[in-house]
Amino acid sequence: MAETLPSGGNCTATSAGPVLPIVSSGWPQGLALTEEEKAISVLTLEATAEAIICAGLASAGEVAAALADLRGFAATPGTVIGGPRTFQVWARRSRDP
Repeated sequence: MAETLPSGGNCTATSAGPVLPIVSSGWPQGLALTEEEKAISVLTLEATAEAIICAGLASAGEVAAALADLRGFAATPGTVIGGPRTFQVWARRSRDP
């Protein structure tokens, strides 16, 4: 027997509120293992270097030093570079009305 609530309703499945969609999420983040894959990080920093400098986030010398360090790291066998974080969310509605 379902318990009677102060509101006069009871604890049946139909009184539990609206049926919500099933939602899942993930946080995939790729790893660059080969020199070719790791080059993407170098190319990205090269492509954004001027914007970084113009925004005052780093000086030209700091960006040049970071690029030199990143190129050396990417060329070193056995190193790994994490790719950009990508967020995924997906949902589906329940078949229940």
